[in-house]
Amino acid sequence: MKIIVCYHKKSDIFANEILTPLLCGASRKKKEDIESFASLCASVGATPRLDNEGENISQENRYFCELTGLYWAWKNLPDEDYLGLFHYRRMLDFTRNSQKSSDIKKLSNLADFGLDEASLRKCVAEFDIVLPVGHFDELYKHYGNFHYVRDLDVALSYIEEKFPQMHVSDYFTSRQVNSFANIFVAKRELFGEYCEWLFDILFYLKERLDYKNYNAYQSRIFGFFGELLLNAWIDHKKRENPNLKIGYFSMLNINMPPSKRFFGFTDDFKWRRFWFCGLRIYKGVSKWQKI
Repeated sequence: MKIIVCYHKKSDIFANEILTPLLCGASRKKKEDIESFASLCASVGATPRLDNEGENISQENRYFCELTGLYWAWKNLPDEDYLGLFHYRRMLDFTRNSQKSSDIKKLSNLADFGLDEASLRKCVAEFDIVLPVGHFDELYKHYGNFHYVRDLDVALSYIEEKFPQMHVSDYFTSRQVNSFANIFVAKRELFGEYCEWLFDILFYLKERLDYKNYNAYQSRIFGFFGELLLNAWIDHKKRENPNLKIGYFSMLNINMPPSKRFFGFTDDFKWRRFWFCGLRIYKGVSKWQKI
């Protein structure tokens, strides 16, 4: 069992025999950034892994985000019974303790949230797939609120043509409980099946969309697509196999940027706000919106 923990900047390293720190976008990193990552890994006894090793799409990281890490795990970790993906500041809380906050400043002890090796093996083995707890949303509207829906139309058209049995358009235009952030753990065969399906779609879109002319945020289009498509694929697998065992666990957010400040700007990708003495005195459209 391996769960890659995707990094793209300096941060605390979370590692054990299962949690595997991976530097994403390594092909475009400076030498000193790679050396810093290696040093941080060494400080906790972890082996640094780079997403430009072996078969990879590391050079696409600015557009694929953590999915370059997903691709790397799929192609370069063939012998694990389970594979999964976490972020350096987003994981899952496997304690099943709903009283614990999902937002913490620092993760000092992995066992506090069931992220030690023994707890992970015991908990994950109960399921075929593990996902973050979701929330109700209509994915088509959700995407259109933040991104260019014309790109999603191209994606849905291709999926309907190549995978008509999945009925993805029906799923995208109905309110469903969806998980986000590209975080999941799955049995090896399911992980591989999903990756085969996902990257077929993304590589098709890569040749047909004008994403390289988007701003820095919007050009992360394939990472955004991944968040949505995972839910449609899960829905299809549940209809295909009603006995599929899926576990849902609370998201663990580690040292996330504050949504409110005493003084200064915050930007949540939808709204940009200015705070003075803890009071919001300005609210405008995020600088990352569709421009």
